[in-house]
Amino acid sequence: DTLGGLQGADDICQGLADDAGLSGVYKAWLSDDTGAAATRFAHATVPYVRTDSVTVADSWSDLITLKGANYLLARISVDENGNDIGGGVHQFHGVWSNTSVSGEQVLDWASCGNWSAAGSGGVGIFNTPLDSNWTHTGTAACNSGFERHLYCFEQ
Repeated sequence: DTLGGLQGADDICQGLADDAGLSGVYKAWLSDDTGAAATRFAHATVPYVRTDSVTVADSWSDLITLKGANYLLARISVDENGNDIGGGVHQFHGVWSNTSVSGEQVLDWASCGNWSAAGSGGVGIFNTPLDSNWTHTGTAACNSGFERHLYCFEQ
């Protein structure tokens, strides 16, 4: 399965938000050769909040800035309906991103063919500590059969 490029991934995020009754415009935290999260996303000055009302970061600047040993105030492990999908810290759940903590593309070859083909894709892990692994921890085969999630942010 492919995401259909950045636009296809954005459409998935928007569809999930719409189905959950969330208002606003939603985009996937993804980067590839056609765009990076840092250029695709509004740099919000308001908090990034999970659907269960827990604050992840106080602003875009806070989202991408190291605070001690961490970047995030809380892990992003809640779905569009407010359900915790973290599965515990010993179960690693991958999320497609190919995005660094600053919002830039990590590897020019690790975006599953610009999210439209096979190959390898950059992944983060959403139930690790709050360090840079939330957005990038390595790569995975695009057709590995493991479920990979998307981070969807309101714009």
